[in-house]
Amino acid sequence: MIQSARQYHEHTSYERNNLSGHYLDWSNQPHPFKEYKGLDRVELPRTVDGPQAPLDAMSRGDSGAADPEKTTLPVLSRVFSLSAGLTTRSRMPGGEFFHRSVPSAGGLYPSELYAAIRKVPGIEDGLYHYSVARHSLTRLRSGGFSRNDEPCLVFFVTAIFFRSSWKYRDRAYRYHLLDSGHLVESLSLALRSQSLPAAADYDFDDEQVNRFLGIDADREVCLAKATVFGDVAPATDLPPVRPEASRTAARETDYPLLNEIHTLTSAAASAPPPSPDLPAGGATSHGLGKPLAKPEMGFTDTILLRRSRRNFVPHGMDRGKLSALIQFLCPPTESPYDDALSVGFLTGEVSDVEPGLYWLDRKEKAWTLSRKGRFIPQTTRICLDQGWLANAACHVFFAADLDALDTTCGPRGYRYAMLTAGRLGHRVYLGATALELACCGIGAFYDPEAADLLGLEGGQRMLYLLAAGPSKSPIR
Repeated sequence: MIQSARQYHEHTSYERNNLSGHYLDWSNQPHPFKEYKGLDRVELPRTVDGPQAPLDAMSRGDSGAADPEKTTLPVLSRVFSLSAGLTTRSRMPGGEFFHRSVPSAGGLYPSELYAAIRKVPGIEDGLYHYSVARHSLTRLRSGGFSRNDEPCLVFFVTAIFFRSSWKYRDRAYRYHLLDSGHLVESLSLALRSQSLPAAADYDFDDEQVNRFLGIDADREVCLAKATVFGDVAPATDLPPVRPEASRTAARETDYPLLNEIHTLTSAAASAPPPSPDLPAGGATSHGLGKPLAKPEMGFTDTILLRRSRRNFVPHGMDRGKLSALIQFLCPPTESPYDDALSVGFLTGEVSDVEPGLYWLDRKEKAWTLSRKGRFIPQTTRICLDQGWLANAACHVFFAADLDALDTTCGPRGYRYAMLTAGRLGHRVYLGATALELACCGIGAFYDPEAADLLGLEGGQRMLYLLAAGPSKSPIR
């Protein structure tokens, strides 16, 4: 029985020469699309048209106050399409693979998206599930479920355990959180593109929300909310809604540790996360200032073209593009969960930037050189010896002090850190695409070696890494 999130993280750490073999049963691969049979659907307009303002302007602008009267069905359609919709398909040895507007570990897509809607023109009040495959909404419950009969638009992000545990087993909860963070950020940007604000919320009554969504909470759980306007106040005696829809394969292997860590992190947080205290090393700081390279790619084009790309070439990139990419990690507004995480990056072939390990001060928009050296070959070995990583110009990473989070916030602080890492990771993906760079995220690495390389001590651990750099083939 684990007693802390740190214990779960350590238990699921990878160590060199100590990885057990795991056979993937391709005949029992989880189905990637959740469907509710026999329930009413609302067809959404099939359009991906949207704002073509540059991504940097879109991600930094103020969306202003929401106007429920202008939140129409076409607006909602664009939000769902841009945040979680299908973008294209590829031929794979086993058949077709459908790319989406949001990244996912192993392309397994454990996350699902729901919305509670009241007094939105063109759609009946109720709770809806977004069908990615059909680009439609399935009505799960009728009624408003909102306080004071006010307009309401609240989104819920869930994760289906077996979609990821089929491949990653006990480590899957890490990917559930990272992927949910990807989707929260994707949703936030899509809403902003429609002049709608979104307040991400990781603090809610887990049992009540899961019951409201009507899901099988042994297989699928809510990990995040995003409120645009209003709020939900569901009854406590709501029946489940087709709980069998949370099953994704005929034979699902149960990994009890996933339910154990989720139950542990379901406890309400004791306090906000503490300010991070990770090594800064040297005293040379570099202010980001204005980006030296301005991404001109439009927001919608960026969404449609984003992929996990590994075809790096060792040509290096200029400081301007690195500066512009790092700017995407410094959003204009602070989140109450920001302090759960520290951000750094390793540089290789970047013009006018000394190779080394840097830490980023997101509030001051400045980076500090911690240690000089060419560390990218080492991180390549640490990331399970995936040789293609060595050609990337930079590796961006996210780290957290899991002991400090446990002490200050309680186990729920682990969700704060991992969800925030996923949100920022999605920004790296989009920023790289807009700058016409390749990008790929890595959640699998030898955890102790990563901590040693980055100089992390005590409960400090690396959570996620993304590689970025020039690509062998054009992005567009």
